[in-house]
Amino acid sequence: MQIIKKSDVAIGSLALHRNNMNEACPLKTREYLKYGLPTIIGYIDSDFIDADAPFLLKLTNEEESIKKGLSSIKQFIYDSRSITIQKSDVQHIFNDYKEKKRLEFMTKLFDKS
Repeated sequence: MQIIKKSDVAIGSLALHRNNMNEACPLKTREYLKYGLPTIIGYIDSDFIDADAPFLLKLTNEEESIKKGLSSIKQFIYDSRSITIQKSDVQHIFNDYKEKKRLEFMTKLFDKS
């Protein structure tokens, strides 16, 4: 927590390609976003597939992603001072919200039967 409080940007998973994975929703990324840290990732995040998320820098999912994205990374870090993460932008990634939506869905299913 001490490190997070001193940080301007977080680094999420950048090597999922080594496990033949392209999409994920790592807990560490959720924690970073919960504390308002713009985050650099190297995968498709399941919760932000269609979302415009200026607080996420999405690098390519390959071994050379950092080298290829170096100028984007530098700019993202520089711009991070002006990036704010609204609770409404990320509330859908937390378990309490997902559980509420799941229960609403289940209730609708049972009401129809």
